[in-house]
Amino acid sequence: MQELLFKGKSDVYVGSIWIEGNSITQYESGEIAIFPKNISKFGYDNQEIYKRVQIKPNTLCKYIGKNDMFGRKLFTNDVVKITINGVPIEVESKIEYKNGLYVIKCFDGSDIQIHRLDDYVNIEYLYNIFDD
Repeated sequence: MQELLFKGKSDVYVGSIWIEGNSITQYESGEIAIFPKNISKFGYDNQEIYKRVQIKPNTLCKYIGKNDMFGRKLFTNDVVKITINGVPIEVESKIEYKNGLYVIKCFDGSDIQIHRLDDYVNIEYLYNIFDD
């Protein structure tokens, strides 16, 4: 079963740091918060409810259930370098979710190519599009 994990940038802290957690909540105002602590099978206790951290809604990223070749977790909106069938492709690509699949959208200066993530042997994390 895929680990449920989210991350987003918090502007509450100096330097706009990444906050990771396995649960999110969205308020009527559109604000989003991440709970950085795991939920037990009984849910949160009263003290844990107050440990949520508000994030910038446009920076919300979801873990795709895969790690790069160095073991770093990959999230939507991560920019990666890919190797296709043993041939390194020196192109930066962004991970997206489209039509029920996680895909790599290549920025190659020409047409945008959409590829299934499972078709790649090596994926290397470079940065996230929301990094400062």
